[in-house]
Amino acid sequence: HILDTLGTGMRESFYGRNIQEHIRMRQIEEKDSLWEFPCYRDDGNVFDWRGLKGRQVLLLYGGLGCMGEGGRKELELLRRQTSLEDLQIVVYWPCSSLKGTPTCFLTDEHHVVKVKCGGLRMDLFNKYIKRNE
Repeated sequence: HILDTLGTGMRESFYGRNIQEHIRMRQIEEKDSLWEFPCYRDDGNVFDWRGLKGRQVLLLYGGLGCMGEGGRKELELLRRQTSLEDLQIVVYWPCSSLKGTPTCFLTDEHHVVKVKCGGLRMDLFNKYIKRNE
């Protein structure tokens, strides 16, 4: 694969090893169940996945800085137009994340992934999200 074309130094670097791991790992796709992985809240406490039971989840994996002001405004509008009882927005920001747009996972209330996309794609989310009247 593409990593074989790089020099040994690049392949064995921090980034090369991360890319290699990404290639080897099975990625979450639409129709998969979102799995609970260990993570922490911004206050340092362990994130409790049980609090999401029965709710739709919009998981944003990294990339908030690259989302841009327009994307952050869309996210804020979505927050105002939905109920916390129906939809929970979760941002996971791995500290070793490279810059880039977020990968977004929208699930149903059983945490089955309905939409996986690069960037915030309201056009894909709209048919699954119940908004306030």
